[in-house]
Amino acid sequence: MRRFLAGLFVLGLAAGAPAQQNAIDGLDIEMHSIRNARALGREGTYPNGVNGISFETTVCNTGTVEVKWKGPMRQLHPFLSFLVARESNGRLEQVSDRSYIKHTFAASNASACSQCSDNSDSSVLAIGCSDTYDTNSNGDRYWLGPPEELNPWRGTWDAACSYLDHGDPNVGPPDDCDGVRSLDFAQIAAFDNVKNRCQVSDADLGDAGANYYLSSAYLIFGEPDDVRPDSYGTRQFTPSWNGSNWDLTLVPGMFHGSILKAWTGAQVRSSNNNLEDGRVYIASVVTGPDANGIYHYEYAMHNRDNTRGIASFRLPLVPGAHVANSGFRDIDADATNDWTFTAKATELEWSTTANPLEWNTLYNFWFDSDAPPADACRALVSEFRAGPGFDHFDIQVQAPSGPALGTRLGFGMAGGDGVFPDLAITGGLDIGETVQILVRYAAPNALALAFIGADNTGLDYRGGHLVPYPPAVILTTTTDADGQILAKDQGVGGSFDLFLQLAVVDAGAPQGIELSEAIELVR
Repeated sequence: MRRFLAGLFVLGLAAGAPAQQNAIDGLDIEMHSIRNARALGREGTYPNGVNGISFETTVCNTGTVEVKWKGPMRQLHPFLSFLVARESNGRLEQVSDRSYIKHTFAASNASACSQCSDNSDSSVLAIGCSDTYDTNSNGDRYWLGPPEELNPWRGTWDAACSYLDHGDPNVGPPDDCDGVRSLDFAQIAAFDNVKNRCQVSDADLGDAGANYYLSSAYLIFGEPDDVRPDSYGTRQFTPSWNGSNWDLTLVPGMFHGSILKAWTGAQVRSSNNNLEDGRVYIASVVTGPDANGIYHYEYAMHNRDNTRGIASFRLPLVPGAHVANSGFRDIDADATNDWTFTAKATELEWSTTANPLEWNTLYNFWFDSDAPPADACRALVSEFRAGPGFDHFDIQVQAPSGPALGTRLGFGMAGGDGVFPDLAITGGLDIGETVQILVRYAAPNALALAFIGADNTGLDYRGGHLVPYPPAVILTTTTDADGQILAKDQGVGGSFDLFLQLAVVDAGAPQGIELSEAIELVR
């Protein structure tokens, strides 16, 4: 048996976790303040109009190196994003469109954060210095461009053939792709009052019982992931209609990080694609049970800076649980592109082929279930576009995954998609009792073996660790087309501690197999 197991590991070395490729040591900017929110323009008649929202932002260089601030049409300048959300009836949802982003143009090197000692060069934000863009500047369409042109994870943008290059309307070749600005003040003068601004409808501002939030972020080339949260700022505001326009009264205080932190009572967690792409946050709120024993599950997913976009959201589900009243909300009014919901034997899935969760966007998911929540479950999200790194990554969430036996010991080894199988055990461990083995996120249609042993000495080979020893195979099966296994009535009872782990043959994995986390079952 030992020779057989070692043979599973001989196909290659484990892939090491990559570092963030363009990270610059010491680079760190902080959103210092959000002020003076206004509706700069509106289209339509109240209460059916649309408003162009803008507000003032101040940023500080809190790092140990200068920040490049070259300005359009040059490459190395910061970008500024905008988002408006509403918390109402237990749900935090985005009410703005996917806003255009601001191309910054010069650093004032002021002293809003600390005493600025060097303000001579506006093409950099000097160490310890600040820069402010007022409300009119942040809403000035001369500096606004489409978010899809920016790689927010790397902070890269190409001036050639960009929106600023080709103009609006497009000036045509060769001037539309020469890297020279064609968007000018004459073109912008022909825009309506809200075009390209952060747009919010009267209807979405008119919920008197709601909490409203403005969120903005500075995105710069090379900022390390671990210091990015303070580049994001969120501030609450109260909208009120004055008869001709909306007054946006800011509530004192601003916090850093994902806007999901504004959601009352939410658990917020995040992950990314092994530092190959940007970070995605998931927040959850579970209420209940009601008089009928039903729990209501609410989720919001915020794509902070993941360039490839998110195409699916998979949640673990305890077999036999009932699920009803599922829903989904994106940021448009087009029901034809809503994500498809599917309830499977061991998981729930929302997915799309045409409407990914893009960066600086928030989508909602919800359902009811008779299964109570379990914490720190593994949700799986998939990337929409091809790109660097794996196609999937997991994020811990609350989910109706049911009570599980044992203690997770780690040692999972990822498959070809970058994710290791999710193994869970339910049932009883007394002699004569049986357990149910649940597996999710494994390679599809693949040979799988569950091993059990009375010791955790294990086997190490080329980056993998099979924990149970001496290993005995208690289950040989094949995963289904979704990479799942539901194996009932497996006998593992005994009078001593046991260690359980799953190996799945995966031709796409560096080692040729993938391993679940090991689980210790204690009597």
